[in-house]
Amino acid sequence: MNKEEIVSNDFLFEIEDKIYLITQMFMVVLGSSLLLVVFYLYDYSLEKIFDSGRLGRLTVMLTIPYYVYCILKLLFYVLVQKRKTIKFYPTYILISSNKTSIILKDIKKMYKLKFNFLCGKGEHLEGLKKLYLLTFFFIPSIILSFLSLYIPYQKISIINFVFINNKDEKFGGIAYGLLSLEEQSKVKEYIQKYLNINIDEIEQRLILLPAK
Repeated sequence: MNKEEIVSNDFLFEIEDKIYLITQMFMVVLGSSLLLVVFYLYDYSLEKIFDSGRLGRLTVMLTIPYYVYCILKLLFYVLVQKRKTIKFYPTYILISSNKTSIILKDIKKMYKLKFNFLCGKGEHLEGLKKLYLLTFFFIPSIILSFLSLYIPYQKISIINFVFINNKDEKFGGIAYGLLSLEEQSKVKEYIQKYLNINIDEIEQRLILLPAK
């Protein structure tokens, strides 16, 4: 899509990019859980972690500062920063958090994924699979992560819409299950009108898309 086509398109409406916020929360909770495990294994001593070897030094010098950065980034977004949005146009959907455009004429398939945090173009889905598999080895992380979703939104299901185009590229980021009833109605009517797809009939998966 060229710039002239984007500019000439009529803006319809926008919704908050809730997956962006959920992803930031998930990373903080997951990091907290993993650091708690590490600290528990070393008797809650930074000195013991640092002296345990190269991995221990990396944890103290890199991992912990990055974890603090994630917390500060989340707080800044919640308290100060303007909310990230998803904008809907007649021919494309724009995810502002990563400047991804989902071109409607190229879409051939849609899925509902209940717990998937994919936002934007999904070239990293293989890495995402590995992240989920790794996370499932840390039961406390899973419990805390789901609580981090349930407490603010009183929901366990994300219901992320994932679009697949003619090149089999994957795009996601519309957290339909976290939208208000008014926003859900707008998105449902939009998809029905511009994609001719009834979202009530879309196949639903748990986390990952089916194999080709």
